[in-house]
Amino acid sequence: MAHKLIELRGMSDEDLVREHDEMAQHTIMGLNYYRDEIQRREIAAMNRRMERLTWSVSIMTAVILVLTALLLWRDLR
Repeated sequence: MAHKLIELRGMSDEDLVREHDEMAQHTIMGLNYYRDEIQRREIAAMNRRMERLTWSVSIMTAVILVLTALLLWRDLR
């Protein structure tokens, strides 16, 4: 039996995992099941890389700001 969408949204993560594990025992999985998991992992890895890149750009921007301020201060003296 499938849950209504509003019921799924109201379920906790633990409940969803438990329901999945129970259904998985009685379900035949196709190749899409594995492709979806591979894609999910690739997206998660890409998100981690993007977070590191964003952090690096933020640090670089802060360094450039400080250096620019120092140069302006030196020129004004």
